[in-house]
Amino acid sequence: MMSKKSIVAILIFAVFFAFTGYQAQAGEFKAVMKDSKVGQEIHVLYHKASEFASKEDLKGVMGLYSKKYMSDGWDKDYMEASWTQIFGAFDEIEIEHHIYQLFVKGDRAKMICGGAFLGIDTVGSSGLFGSEQESTIIDSWGSATHDLIKEDGVWKIYGNQVPYQTGLKRGPLF
Repeated sequence: MMSKKSIVAILIFAVFFAFTGYQAQAGEFKAVMKDSKVGQEIHVLYHKASEFASKEDLKGVMGLYSKKYMSDGWDKDYMEASWTQIFGAFDEIEIEHHIYQLFVKGDRAKMICGGAFLGIDTVGSSGLFGSEQESTIIDSWGSATHDLIKEDGVWKIYGNQVPYQTGLKRGPLF
C-alpha cells in the first residue's frame, strides 16, 4: 500500500508534468491575457456560440466553424448533423464557457477552458423529480483545449486537425 507521502508526490509530479507538458506542446504559441484584444475576440466567438445555440440558429452556429474544421475524425458536416440532432432533442439550450488560458501563434490559437452545455430534453425524459422543465447536462468539460484559427479576420473553431478517432474524451462540439 502506498504511503500518503508517495501519493502526494505522485500528484505533485502529475500536475507539474500536465502543465509543463502543455507548454512544451504549445511550442511557439505565446500566452495572452484573457482581456487582451485577442482574448476579447475569442470571448466574442464563444458568446456568439452560446447565443446562436440558445436560439437554435444552425446557420449561425455553423458559421462559427472554420471551412477546414477537423477534430478527431469529425468534419464540419458531421458537426452540422450533431447540432441538428441536439436542436431536435433539446430546448432552452445554454452554454457556459470559462476561459482559463489562451495561447496564440499568428492566426492560430489554443484556448484552455471549462464549461457546461445544458438543455431541456424534448424527447421523453421527465427529469429527476418528474419535472419536464428540468435542465439536462448535455456535456461538461474542464481543462479542455479548443483549437481556433483566424479566417477572413474573424476567429473560428478549427478543431485539432486530427483526421482519425484518437480515443480521447472530448467535448462533442468544439
